Amino acid sequence: MSVPLSQRNSVFIPFCVLIVWLSATAVHAQLRPFSTDSIKLVDDEVVFTYRFEPNLDKKELLAKTYYFLDQELDPYSGGFLINTADSIVCRITDYLDIESGMLHTFGMYMTYDLAFVFYDNACDLIVSNIKFVEKSSFERQEETTKELYLTEYSAKDIMVDEKYTQLFKRGASDKISVAAIQRLNEIVGNLRLYFME
Repeated sequence: MSVPLSQRNSVFIPFCVLIVWLSATAVHAQLRPFSTDSIKLVDDEVVFTYRFEPNLDKKELLAKTYYFLDQELDPYSGGFLINTADSIVCRITDYLDIESGMLHTFGMYMTYDLAFVFYDNACDLIVSNIKFVEKSSFERQEETTKELYLTEYSAKDIMVDEKYTQLFKRGASDKISVAAIQRLNEIVGNLRLYFME
């Protein structure tokens, strides 16, 4: 007994669409390792981790990471906290341009620890100690030698508890979270390319 062609197509076409969709989802997940849906807390702190597994020894990974940090990362500011043969920890500050218009700018400065732990054929990236400061407050502090009181928001305040609000801005915490995660995904994507070269 044979199955009519139209009945076979009615099963085959949705199956093919499902396979293509699953493949596209898997590729997208690899390109964007972090998302607002998967924010992890470690001891009540937001932490992002990613493991690179290139075919490079520890010394090559270290050299490529130094080059990336020095030449390509392009933060607002940064400095080394720890620098050994097995690990690097940097304190980085990035400016996040969340929304810009003719009459307003909504931006935040994000400061975080960017840590690398090196192994042969692997490198762990850990992003922790994430803090946010409003653009106007941060820039006012930069312009003076006096120590001003700055309201800092932790990543948990913004990304999990959504405590940050702004007059006339709906979903301000969500917008900051999206911009921050986009920046972290950009760092991972660029490092992945460097490690493949």
